[in-house]
Amino acid sequence: VASTLTETTGDGDGVFEPGEQADLVIHLANSGVSIGPVTAHLTCPTDDIEVLDGEAVFERLALNDTASNDAAPFRLQAAVNPNINFVPLRLSLSAENFSMTLDLSVPVGEPTVLLIDDDCGADYESHYARMSEQADWLYRIWSVRELGVALLDELMKYDAVVWFTGDDHDSTLTLTEQMLIRSYLDSGGRLLLTGQNIGFDLVADGTESDSLFFAEVLHAQFIADVTENYTVLGVNGDPIVDRVSVRFTGQYPQAENQVSQSVIAPIAPAVTLMHYIPSFLGAAIRCENPENGSRWVYLAFGMEGIAGLQSTSAADLLDRILSWLRLYSTSVQKNSTVMPQEFLLTQNYPNPFNPETRIALQLPEPARVKARVVNVLGQEIRLLFDRRLDSGVHTLHWDGRDDAGSAVGAGVYWLSVRMEGESGAAQSGAVKMVLMP
Repeated sequence: VASTLTETTGDGDGVFEPGEQADLVIHLANSGVSIGPVTAHLTCPTDDIEVLDGEAVFERLALNDTASNDAAPFRLQAAVNPNINFVPLRLSLSAENFSMTLDLSVPVGEPTVLLIDDDCGADYESHYARMSEQADWLYRIWSVRELGVALLDELMKYDAVVWFTGDDHDSTLTLTEQMLIRSYLDSGGRLLLTGQNIGFDLVADGTESDSLFFAEVLHAQFIADVTENYTVLGVNGDPIVDRVSVRFTGQYPQAENQVSQSVIAPIAPAVTLMHYIPSFLGAAIRCENPENGSRWVYLAFGMEGIAGLQSTSAADLLDRILSWLRLYSTSVQKNSTVMPQEFLLTQNYPNPFNPETRIALQLPEPARVKARVVNVLGQEIRLLFDRRLDSGVHTLHWDGRDDAGSAVGAGVYWLSVRMEGESGAAQSGAVKMVLMP
């Protein structure tokens, strides 16, 4: 079973968002005996989506036949405040002497994570999509093979970037890609880089420029090309991976490709994040630049190869890393040395939140910026600031209090931002924030 989701009401951006309606088309393929007609009934076990039209009939399906309900799609209505990003659906199929129930899910909301598929045409993106869905992170996949190297503007649209290289050991992180990553981190970017052959390709088999990128940008030192250790353990007390352990062998679905994991060590200010067990050699590092707000994690193995200890081990590690990457500083500050090309206001994080949350703001030019928190009636609750800001990426912070310093009640609030650039251009944006009790 495959599916296609199409926004039908809303802002017309092609993304199924809270409060909007969408059509869902189911594509069936019959790999068994002839059957039909098949009646389909779609339901949602949660309150996050209302199924407005959940009935469809598929004509008789012979062996290897395919069919869809594109002529009469299911109609869905997303809740205004869904509790999860990937909402489960249940598809019940029935025919004479046949019944089957299938579990599906659909995304609700704007993608916040960009998955850079740089695995030379392999299908490892399916593993990262599964991890993201299990961890409830909305994502978009960017295929380097199909779309070429992304531009900096594209990366800056998302709260974090996950860049995976699969088994590639000849062309990982080309010069163009290195320049992009350097610019992205200089602009306050948040990056997870993962691949088992990156160190070998850039250092053992790379140019002097490749080695300098590895050392000066990633702050990593290449120690060895292969380790026979198949368990990775987080550093005790680390804010991301304390008491976290993953394995490349196990019973759960994975790529079964981890045969040349690199051994690495950090170069200050980077620190070791994970060790291979039992050797205790370095498997991963993390680093941050407090001057521009950038953070990055480099895993010297491919996350697609994680097979345990639990069925959600890979998703849990991804969730921990992305959560750390997205933690912004708690004041309004400039996080950019490269001028953005467009005005952008990202969704606040965390959301829902209590007691504080953060929002990234991107300015293409110096501008006077007014940021206000308003309630659902449009009444101003808090004037966060009203002053000039330089071009770049800034971080806004709200502590859940009004102008008098009193904590406001739980509920829905909006952050409204308006910029008036020095060129005379004026733009506005708003994000919805949910304050929990």
